[in-house]
Amino acid sequence: LPFEVVGIVKDWANAPRQFHSSLPDCNSGNLLTVVIPCFNPKLDQLDDLFLSLEQQTDQDFDLILINDGSSSDTWNLVELKLANYPWVQVINQTINKGISSSLNKAAENVLSPYILLLDQDDFLHPAAIRLFNQYLKTHTNCALLYADNISFDDNGTTANYIPKFPWNPDALLDFNYLIHPTVVQVDLYRACGGMNSKYDGIQDWDFYLRLSKFVSSEDVG
Repeated sequence: LPFEVVGIVKDWANAPRQFHSSLPDCNSGNLLTVVIPCFNPKLDQLDDLFLSLEQQTDQDFDLILINDGSSSDTWNLVELKLANYPWVQVINQTINKGISSSLNKAAENVLSPYILLLDQDDFLHPAAIRLFNQYLKTHTNCALLYADNISFDDNGTTANYIPKFPWNPDALLDFNYLIHPTVVQVDLYRACGGMNSKYDGIQDWDFYLRLSKFVSSEDVG
């Protein structure tokens, strides 16, 4: 693995599980709600994701998981896992409507000021939520917050560390450099019209391009 990644992998290996006290579907007063759309997720990837959430040194966040019409066989197995996570709010869509529809449905149910967008095959560094919360508490005008990410191959033996450069809406015209994780002010998410199902697959790129019309560099971290 690249040098930049080795220490981060050790953090995952050594981070203990933490107690999470937030209750689902209630106003906990947390700043962040993690939103994860799911469609027939790979169970090992979901295990990694939930472990990384348990490892967060700051457990002040809510979580909404959207079942986007997964097969009953797959979701029955997911529900067995969810029995260990009573703090997760689950929203079920009986048919597969796509990732944009799932994210927009979740946004309707978010009670916190900010939404943290993740995919079902993502996972977070143990300090991620703590750093996000710290930044949001000291930058109350923040509308969009993003971070570096690491892309692993399927077997986890190779990785690509992807540092992000400062906010540059012109660069977004060429490619989606934000990817995940991103934190968006919920009111701004709704004001932008949310995700557009017409662009499923690149829906986040389309969303960020529209969002860029609403924010200045002072609003982005």
